[in-house]
Amino acid sequence: MSEPALIIKTYECRDESIIGHIILNNPKALNALSIDMVDPMMSQLKQWKNNKKLVAVIISGAGDKALCAGGDLRDVHHAMTCGDASQRVLAERYFAREYRLDHMLHNYPKPVIVWGSGIVMGGGMGLFMAGDIRIATETTRMAMPEITIALFPDVGASYFLNQLPEHIGYFLALTGAIFNSEDALELGLANTVALNKDLPDIIEHLQEQTWSDDKEDNVSVVFDIVDTYSADAKEKLPPALLAPHQEIISELFAEADTLALIESFLQLQTKDEWLKQAQANLAAGSPLHAFIIHKQLKETLGMSLADVFRSEVRLATNIVRFSEFAEGIRALLIDKDRQPNWHFKTLKEVDSEFVDSFFKEPWGQNPLQDLN
Repeated sequence: MSEPALIIKTYECRDESIIGHIILNNPKALNALSIDMVDPMMSQLKQWKNNKKLVAVIISGAGDKALCAGGDLRDVHHAMTCGDASQRVLAERYFAREYRLDHMLHNYPKPVIVWGSGIVMGGGMGLFMAGDIRIATETTRMAMPEITIALFPDVGASYFLNQLPEHIGYFLALTGAIFNSEDALELGLANTVALNKDLPDIIEHLQEQTWSDDKEDNVSVVFDIVDTYSADAKEKLPPALLAPHQEIISELFAEADTLALIESFLQLQTKDEWLKQAQANLAAGSPLHAFIIHKQLKETLGMSLADVFRSEVRLATNIVRFSEFAEGIRALLIDKDRQPNWHFKTLKEVDSEFVDSFFKEPWGQNPLQDLN
């Protein structure tokens, strides 16, 4: 008998309130977010939303390696490549449903606590950033590595990357660079920390509380509890990866012209292994999508979160309808040969009008038009 895609738990508190717990349950795939997780998670959240006894929701990943390493794209790849037009529509709907889930979490009327231990990448970042209480740990490793598969940092990243200082968002989006809990704290992506071992104790402490009907009061209760663990955790966090490079990143990624920005970074002479890996990620990624990513971040600057999701689903739908994304998934996740046959072989070949075509409405009405 197969394991359920989600594990749903509830914990009763001393005042008879209830805390809900959603566990992504695919540890062998680092809890990659599949449609079998997205739909039942939305259903469960809708049910809890109207439960007056439920006062908070915890989201975590099964096992000790990841909250979520991104979207489960194998089924998406099959839908895009099987030659069945109805299957391609299912691939498009995957993104619309995932973004709707993220938007629901961002606007949830009860505190959302996200336990971001281990790998938190792509779709995992979408879940993490939707939380009110975003807890990183000593093992947290974050990234938005979509350029490597010819996608773009989505799941609301067009919003939260644009909130980062000094052009850091452009750097993370274009390079897929990995950063850790110390970086996440400094950037405001995580808003507190604990150690991996602390989650069961934190849940027990949450059960001992007296809760109110006010979300903000309850958010404060959660922070007060996690803060009792964070001081010890901060002493055990690994050194920041991104912070020591912030000055050079800010300088290089301030360039407005996409080609000039990318070339200046790729031509940077450095012996720093972290920067060299970031260069390698960008150099190996889709040249077309480097331009798409830069344009998407520029166009969504200042947008509301709902408008960002509408922009992202428009772009994702157009990407699903073109071959580059399927090729990126094939090379990295299916055949794993890491030899993608990109549409444009070099950055200088990328045609600006072709890039612009991905930003046009592909349907009569946006599937996320009702978000507010």
